[in-house]
Amino acid sequence: MKECIYYIREIGDEECNLIKSMRLKSLRSDPLSFWETLEETERQPDEYWKKLANELNAPCGSRMFVLGDRFNIFGYVYGIKSDAINYRLGGLWVDPVYRGKGYGGMLVDHVIAWVKRQTFVNSLKLWCPDDGTIQFYEIKNFRKLDRKMVNSKDGRVIIEMEYILTQQS
Repeated sequence: MKECIYYIREIGDEECNLIKSMRLKSLRSDPLSFWETLEETERQPDEYWKKLANELNAPCGSRMFVLGDRFNIFGYVYGIKSDAINYRLGGLWVDPVYRGKGYGGMLVDHVIAWVKRQTFVNSLKLWCPDDGTIQFYEIKNFRKLDRKMVNSKDGRVIIEMEYILTQQS
């Protein structure tokens, strides 16, 4: 049996083109995977992606983690630092070819471990589509909160969820 050796790593500040290409790939595959549309994302100037790459590499700031093997990057997730004590998980996406193999869960676990290493953080929150995705996060011990947002352009509903970091994962 062939063994798959994969890695999870942080994006470097020089990888703005990788960030852009992964976002576009995810939107082409799953048009509702982000709040913005593929067309809106394609119109973003290069400066937008350079700024995002810099923000994702600021000391003590947010991070983007990519999952891949020696040939491909096939998933990613954001660990977002809102302020000193508020963290969010966002933008989880795994290429459809690689789904069902536990990679999404590995990325979530990686962000949870990253947040646990921060000081004075009690929980990790996220926004989740009001669909079957909720069950995925509930299995990972996130719970629904009483907050929702509706996309004014297409009516999609997202629900806020929270993971309490003091629990065992």
